[in-house]
Amino acid sequence: MKVVIVGGGIAGLSTYLFFRQHLSDIPNLEIQLYEGYDISKYISYVSQLANQSLLEHDTNPSERADSQAGAASKLAQEDFNVETIGGGIAVTRNGLDVLSRLFTSSQSNTSGGSVLDDMIRQSHPITRWEVHCARGWALANATLTPKTSREKQERPSEDAQGNCTTNSVSKDEHGRTGGNEWWQDSPIPSIMIERQLFWLILLKHVIKLGGIADIRYRRALRIELPRDCLSPNRRPRIKFTDGTSEEADLVVGADGLRSAVRKALFTDPTRMVPSSSAVQEKSTWTSWVLSPLLSKPSTDYVTPHYEGLVGVGGFLPPSVLDNAGQKSGVVSVVFGPTGFFGMGYITPHKQSSNKPGHLESSSAKVAGMYWFTFSSANPHPFSPASSTGKPRPQDFDRAKVRRDLQSRHKNWKHAGVQAILKYIEDNPDTQPAVFFPTWTTPELPRWSSHGRIVLVGDAAHTLQPSSGQGTSQALEDAEALASLLQHHLNSQTRETRDQDQEFQQAALSTALGQYESLRMPRVHTIYERSQKIGGMKADMGFLTEMFMYASIRIGSLFNDRYNEELVQYNLPRHVAEIIKEGTNAFKKGPVAQSRRQPKGPAIQLSPRQLPAEPTGVKTIISPSGVNITYKEPGICETTPGVKSYTGFVNLAPDVHSFFWFFESRNDPKNDPLTLWLNGGPGSDSLIGLFEELGPCNITENSTTQLNPYAWNEVSNVIFLSQPIGEPGSLDPFTGVFVPASEANVTGRYPVINATAIDTTDLAAIAAWEVIQGLLSALPQLAPEVGLKEFNLATESYGGHYGPAFFNHFYQQNEAIENGTTCGIPLLFNSLTIINGIIDEYIQAPYYPEFANFNTYGIKALNETVYNYEKFALNMINGCLEQIQECFEVDRTTLAGQAICTEAENMCRDNVESPYYMYGNRGVYDIRHPIDDPTPPSYFVDYLNQPEIQEAIGVDTNYTSESSSDVYFAFQQTGDFVYPNFLNDLEEILNYSTVRVSLIYGDADYICNWFGGEAVSLAVEHPTAEKFRAAGYTPLVVDGVEYGETRAYGNFSFTRVYESGHEVPYYQPIASLQLFNRTINKWDIATGTEKVSPDLGTEGEASATHTESFVPLPTTSASADASVDARAAARAWRKNRQNSS
Repeated sequence: MKVVIVGGGIAGLSTYLFFRQHLSDIPNLEIQLYEGYDISKYISYVSQLANQSLLEHDTNPSERADSQAGAASKLAQEDFNVETIGGGIAVTRNGLDVLSRLFTSSQSNTSGGSVLDDMIRQSHPITRWEVHCARGWALANATLTPKTSREKQERPSEDAQGNCTTNSVSKDEHGRTGGNEWWQDSPIPSIMIERQLFWLILLKHVIKLGGIADIRYRRALRIELPRDCLSPNRRPRIKFTDGTSEEADLVVGADGLRSAVRKALFTDPTRMVPSSSAVQEKSTWTSWVLSPLLSKPSTDYVTPHYEGLVGVGGFLPPSVLDNAGQKSGVVSVVFGPTGFFGMGYITPHKQSSNKPGHLESSSAKVAGMYWFTFSSANPHPFSPASSTGKPRPQDFDRAKVRRDLQSRHKNWKHAGVQAILKYIEDNPDTQPAVFFPTWTTPELPRWSSHGRIVLVGDAAHTLQPSSGQGTSQALEDAEALASLLQHHLNSQTRETRDQDQEFQQAALSTALGQYESLRMPRVHTIYERSQKIGGMKADMGFLTEMFMYASIRIGSLFNDRYNEELVQYNLPRHVAEIIKEGTNAFKKGPVAQSRRQPKGPAIQLSPRQLPAEPTGVKTIISPSGVNITYKEPGICETTPGVKSYTGFVNLAPDVHSFFWFFESRNDPKNDPLTLWLNGGPGSDSLIGLFEELGPCNITENSTTQLNPYAWNEVSNVIFLSQPIGEPGSLDPFTGVFVPASEANVTGRYPVINATAIDTTDLAAIAAWEVIQGLLSALPQLAPEVGLKEFNLATESYGGHYGPAFFNHFYQQNEAIENGTTCGIPLLFNSLTIINGIIDEYIQAPYYPEFANFNTYGIKALNETVYNYEKFALNMINGCLEQIQECFEVDRTTLAGQAICTEAENMCRDNVESPYYMYGNRGVYDIRHPIDDPTPPSYFVDYLNQPEIQEAIGVDTNYTSESSSDVYFAFQQTGDFVYPNFLNDLEEILNYSTVRVSLIYGDADYICNWFGGEAVSLAVEHPTAEKFRAAGYTPLVVDGVEYGETRAYGNFSFTRVYESGHEVPYYQPIASLQLFNRTINKWDIATGTEKVSPDLGTEGEASATHTESFVPLPTTSASADASVDARAAARAWRKNRQNSS
């Protein structure tokens, strides 16, 4: 296996060392490290010392000391430029703990000290931070000394049975814990050290391992994945600026703030991503895959972000700090209204420069450092106006810096500040020495791609310096990644893993997924805290200043808790836990309510029992690295020889999207694939499965009966619970036990993070990821199924989902084709929308019209209510005017979403909903009373039977058919009235080969056919005028007229008679034929002609058919009628097979 590490800084060298330590037994392992700068002089210097007995504990041979120290000092002064590599850094206890496990002297089989030995001996230990304010007040003393009961650090390993365990650090033959046995009880909580010196020590240990041969001097330009990027044999290719390239099995991006590798993860840096609500829960699934899901709208994940703060600093002799009263082991910081100041020792206070093999600091006199941070609109305020790019240190106007510092800090009442200001004035040629704008990267939605590319250190998370964790988190990244790779790459025998590319791909994908799941939530916490502290360094007014001081004072009371959570972090234990528990390592919570009707009551859940753990669940890893758990349930679809699969696409540790896949009853290898989605938002697609078009229906006594008109008569069909958070996500991994005393139910229920996906566009991104994971595994899951044409069929709020999903899928297809992303391209065939709400601006005016002028002669509203709805629709600041305002705002902002939410509420409360309050008619069927639940949802209780839970492989109860949490999350963004879905539909109709069928049951109120027809006539596309000129012609199946259709070319609108919202439930024969004709490109009306670009219907300009109002039969009578229809269905299927 070949690994390429891009970047030779702290993160890159640390990763190299940990890989050499953890992956040494991987067959044919090759590690290469590419660095853009020529560091050969540094290597030459360190190499002079690498073979010496470095930092011997018991000797100090004076005969070699002078010459070595002198040579090192000379080279340091000539070639080691602190402005190039940086100033000083803090390494806290958690980072030092990582170093304690990195190549101790016994493990590395070399003489001299370990990495930790070198770091401790050439740095200054810090035990306390003293915090003051510019007015001279002491605000806090933060003591950092570890508690005596500090948790013992462990490393992951496996027991004899192969189970993951945690063991204490192993001892060598002399009983030493790898040479660092003293560290477990060491009182040192953190150190301050020159960044350059820290890097040199890491470089020294790379050289000691013979790593010089693995280092190459080339700057990465971009990373490319091959077109067949889902092949197990695919390898990313690194393109370098010199025109050369290199392939690798794994590319580790350790190339810092301006990472070229990061660009490979975000090829379009300005793509739209969700609202900031999604970033609040970084421990959730949204943290790692649905990716561009985690930051503010229009986030640029590639370009560094300037935080509006500039830092200047330098190094100084110990006397300056001594005279200012600075104590050893203490870092002093000062907050004020015009900036921030810090100072402290950075090398051992009584250091001797004559130790053999001792790596020198930039100057033999360096003993301390200082830094100022303050606001600046320009990241380079002290550079000449003519300078371009990154200014060189010699270009800085030091005189301007000194004037600015005097202006900002001359009145600060702190001895250290005044001493440093004087030192700067006395050394105008050299001080300040270091200039550093504060750059960060936004929190990334993912740190890896396709199991082949991964980010570490600043490439993944450039934190503010105020975090004090930049180096420590890079070290944690390196160890965590190496540990997880070691476990998963070693999970098969040497012979198997050496030959099995699919295993290697699965192992890499799993390791990188767990790496993200482990690291991203932790870094998120640190990122948020550093952002708050960074804001305290900016210029501010008096009241803000006083509030800041109070906050610091209060915050100091909780320092112990923060210290424990942050720096006493046991990384090996967390690695072991995530390995052991796999995807089951996250918080859980109950869901006990749901709502489907817009103004209906919450659905009461009947008491249930705690489900048992299912047996026989299988797991596969797709070529794209997605984990899929599944069973063949053997229920619902009972047609001999026809298979079905239930399971979860496990995109992340807490993302488990439930699917039910049914093979075609006819020809699974050659029939197309159809994705079915119900609407809501928040309505589960199992509604469609069990109530409408699935292979079975559920009876009142919770048994199944075969549906002869199921859509898998002519297609393979996937029912997908989405958006993530649907109650249908019968999540087997995240559930909570809820006793009856708490929720009037007893059972375990899935967790819903409704706000993670709160717009249709985000749901489209999520659905694409789920579908890609499922389709990439299809050859393993259902090898008898061919991947032919792709159809999307949806209903209700699917009028939003269908156009948006289809358009996003199409864009992803283009990205796959041009090589900018990886995936399985879909061969788009058709889009079917049943009773869809597509555009509220167009459809809202038809609520009052349909209520009183429907084709059933029902007048649901009196004149007062009818006129009120019309007035609310058209008045100033009414429904239509507010929707228009929504069209004009930036809907990616909270303010814009609030305006759209107001428009939605105005329309729903005053135009749509008076019908529910005063009409007393059905929401989904105007012929029914409002309290008549048609069709009945018998499947909810069916899914909670123990034998059914066992069959489909779940151990959670099914809550209900719809989620009010998801519904209200969408409502809070105003997604209901967004205008882009009509635009999406228009774009789809420009794809010349895609068939679009709009189907509306003519008794449905909430998405009535009046509004649907208006949308069909409003859509602009190349043949729009010809479509509008086409007439209605009868929809006929087997000689029976079921409705009327207007069509031209690939676009059709069909009104289905005597049908409510769920057309396949009311008219199963007609709905199956509508679907069959759509996907197979037959004319909708008769099914006798193949569609051509100029084929249109003829007839009346309006759909004028009327029906007298006749109450529908009871549910049981309908069930009896469906049984009688089976013979006709069997005959129809036989005729179809004969004709094909």
